[in-house]
Amino acid sequence: MNEILLKLDKEFDIDININYKTVCEILIKGDIGEAKKEFRTLTKKYFNSNNILIYRIFLNSLVYAIFHYVLYTHDISLYNSCHHCTIAMHKDITKDDFLPISDSIIETYYNEMLEKGIIVVNPFLKNVFEYIDENLDKPIGLDHMSQVIHVNKSYLSQLFKNKTGMTFSTYVNNRKLNRARELLIKTDLSVPEISRECGYKNPNYFSTIFTKKMGISPGSFRKNSSVLPAHTEKD
Repeated sequence: MNEILLKLDKEFDIDININYKTVCEILIKGDIGEAKKEFRTLTKKYFNSNNILIYRIFLNSLVYAIFHYVLYTHDISLYNSCHHCTIAMHKDITKDDFLPISDSIIETYYNEMLEKGIIVVNPFLKNVFEYIDENLDKPIGLDHMSQVIHVNKSYLSQLFKNKTGMTFSTYVNNRKLNRARELLIKTDLSVPEISRECGYKNPNYFSTIFTKKMGISPGSFRKNSSVLPAHTEKD
């Protein structure tokens, strides 16, 4: 492996020891948009390499950099995110996949950081997050959410974007797909059943959305998860 890395280093002038500390620091503050931008800045010279190994090196480094940063700074294991992101890379990675997968990695960690209280959020939005997680089996739109919490839709939309770096619909879809990943790994529910559990009435549409986001189908995600070691979270 070291010989391969040295060859890539010589051929493409690659710094395989990119320091993702800034990405981690930005992300842990809750600024997901800036974290994505920082990753792009660090790796932009390799976008057009069209070399699968190069893409894998940087994406794997990102996965483990965030995992270890949080483990060392907060003594909290984000194993679920690490597990999910590793599975998502069980495919050939092209130039077109590289940035979407990096975004998905950052979003996946962001979601688990929110769940575990690592990222401190606006108390108002915390109530919104809790409602979303309690109703993932239902359609959740901005109009409905604004009525539930009795605020102006435009205000909620702007606040959400400013504080999370994502639109409301993007966040909801991310939470639904995160739930789907958990069910694919931890249960024997069929894909249509998981689709319904996550609020998607049409299993084909769910599979399309999942595949677009994760880069592999729900079935392949479940199959690939079986080759990774099991893990039990400590209380």
